[in-house]
Amino acid sequence: MDDDHRCVLVKVIVTQDESLRDSIIKATNNQTMVESSSLHATDKIQRDIEDILLQSGLYYERRKNFYLNQGVSVHDLITLPYLASGYLALVLKSPAKAISLRAKTIRDEEKYKIIFNEKTNIKIWVSLAIIFKEIDRCLNLKRSNKSMSEKFLKKWRYIIGLLILAKYYKKFDFNVNEIISFDVSLITQDEVSILLDDVKDNLPSSNQNLSNANFVKMLNFFEKNIILLIAKLFLMQILIMKKIFQLSLEKPKKIMIFNLLIR
Repeated sequence: MDDDHRCVLVKVIVTQDESLRDSIIKATNNQTMVESSSLHATDKIQRDIEDILLQSGLYYERRKNFYLNQGVSVHDLITLPYLASGYLALVLKSPAKAISLRAKTIRDEEKYKIIFNEKTNIKIWVSLAIIFKEIDRCLNLKRSNKSMSEKFLKKWRYIIGLLILAKYYKKFDFNVNEIISFDVSLITQDEVSILLDDVKDNLPSSNQNLSNANFVKMLNFFEKNIILLIAKLFLMQILIMKKIFQLSLEKPKKIMIFNLLIR
């Protein structure tokens, strides 16, 4: 058939009703192969997050490439997975899950609503974005290879973020309001470098070049003992972590992860 005589059926809906428009978009997205984050782009909480981040000079890519296509630098963009991982690390105290966050987690409606809960103080998203962007900046300066690597940043930003706030509040169970009120100026190049070096010092030497997957497994050990870290004496905490990380008793290393809580 001649291309000039082909017809395509197009249905155009014109409406000023934003809720109707968003419903149509969401229904269409669910019928096509789209990214997980795009499925929730029209949610009220996602629009609210975009608005409050804009007020702070931050660009939230609620709709894929919306700000990128307007010339905003990729380093100045905040994505849904970036915020979701930050929430897992600081609010839910689960840096291992933050590192291993997958698209299917966001597709899971129940898990999505645990993270993006409209009852949570909306200001938390600004704090998470600013905290982790500042940690990224410091980590990137720490690297010998100066080119930005998301793999490197994703591996370290969440545990460093958790430890920085734990050190400041002298506890791991800090809450949402404490995250919001945290002074980001306390995140310095020296502080991030010290924590990064000390975390690495507490890893067995054979695992210095762990893949992200294996590093996640080690963080899971750490997370399972958070309750013990809070409940028991510092000496007992050190002994537990020595056993987990198999530190040499002949050549003891600094246990900075715990010392930071009592400096």
